[in-house]
Amino acid sequence: MASSTAGFVHQRVADSESANWASPKCVLGFRFGSSIRFSRKQNFGPSSIRFSRKENLNIITTAAVRDGGGADDDVSPPKSPPSPPSPWLVLPPSLEKEMYFNFYMLAENRVVKINSNKQPSSLPLINYVGSSHGWLAYSHYEDKQFICNPLTRRRIYLPSIQSLPVETIYPDYNFYMSKLILSRSPDDVDEEDDCIAMISYDDNERLAFCRLSRHGGGSGDTEWTPIGKPYFELDDKTFKREYQDFVYSAKRKLFFCVTQYAEIEAWDLRDPRSPPKMTPLDFLKPDDDDENHPWGSVGKLDECELKEMFDSVKYLVLCEQTDQLFLVRRYVADRKPAHYHTPVPPGFPYSTISFDVYEIDIEKRELRYMESSLNGLAMFIGINHGFAIQGGNGINPDSIYFTDAKEYTPDYLDEDSEIGGHDIGVFDYAKRDFAPCYNYPIEERTFSATLRLPRAASGADKIKRIEPPPMWFTPSTSFDT
Repeated sequence: MASSTAGFVHQRVADSESANWASPKCVLGFRFGSSIRFSRKQNFGPSSIRFSRKENLNIITTAAVRDGGGADDDVSPPKSPPSPPSPWLVLPPSLEKEMYFNFYMLAENRVVKINSNKQPSSLPLINYVGSSHGWLAYSHYEDKQFICNPLTRRRIYLPSIQSLPVETIYPDYNFYMSKLILSRSPDDVDEEDDCIAMISYDDNERLAFCRLSRHGGGSGDTEWTPIGKPYFELDDKTFKREYQDFVYSAKRKLFFCVTQYAEIEAWDLRDPRSPPKMTPLDFLKPDDDDENHPWGSVGKLDECELKEMFDSVKYLVLCEQTDQLFLVRRYVADRKPAHYHTPVPPGFPYSTISFDVYEIDIEKRELRYMESSLNGLAMFIGINHGFAIQGGNGINPDSIYFTDAKEYTPDYLDEDSEIGGHDIGVFDYAKRDFAPCYNYPIEERTFSATLRLPRAASGADKIKRIEPPPMWFTPSTSFDT
């Protein structure tokens, strides 16, 4: 049963038609030998939501109806620090007479549709390249980048990225933005700091930033400023650094960035009159720290062997309530040429097989491996601004909610790829189990370090491409949602 409120349409997941597929009918499992498996469990209990509308903002307000009881009393204003908004999963939009944004509200187990007031025929081909502080980021192949607040429908167009430095032999080479985050919401006009956007771009995953607005209402930058060193030299050889992820700490007023080699940097971009200041966090990287590396602790033999076979994608995750910073390593099994010797069968879609998490102690310059618990946190990674919140109320603690890694997602202009956007799920860090998220199926990854099974036996033939790829989103804290 669906209801509508001022352009918003609310559906329970069981009634939603926005998913690409129905929920899998059977339990799907990924077994590292007999130690790791997928589980079909979900901790979403039955619930219903009352919706009301603030007349001046046209924003949803929710109150839960718990199992076996009536509606809860209206929630009083939160104490400081405020609780973070519940995460939403951005689903592919509905193209009807008008385009609707579709969001899966994780804690409430409900889909909400928001009218974009845009005609489907007028929508350009765009990539989703980020989600940060209640805003979605888009990159168009004709060098049109913008961010959008889907609740207020406000757009901010960004400077061209084509003036940024790249190395190419092609004179008309057009490159893309691969990820964008914000230091704060542009709607927070009372904030003392500028609103700064940081991006990675080009195949080399270089860094750049610009000010979208200044404190006091000043205008933003007209161009991007490149930062960071794209290469480093070792033993007379040159290697690409590739900045894989970055987050912003409002408490420290710093951007933290991580490269593919797990190098972590802190960038101070506050003063527009001074050059950007970078401080490297010089601690032992995970691969160099034998006493703090998890091969002999959490993982069973097959899992450890598989993790050594494949590359890991690095993410930075920030818990804003406690200002804790984490390094997350995501291991993805794929069929890249360098991995042809691995047990991944031909035609098998790239798939996340494991995670390792480290807490970063910035003052002590130490990495602390999280052995079998995330201290009750739920972490959300993907193309979004990486964040962590306390589990509970429909959100699984000690879990990692992940969407497709940008390093593997095919470009939207790649019409030949039959997969992409599909690597979505929930990883129980303590039990080393995977579970599906929303209605998206998760394949049975039945290969191990020494065993191959055909594609059909794994259920991988049921995996389809999802366009655009889902990503995590949090409504702006500027509004009471």
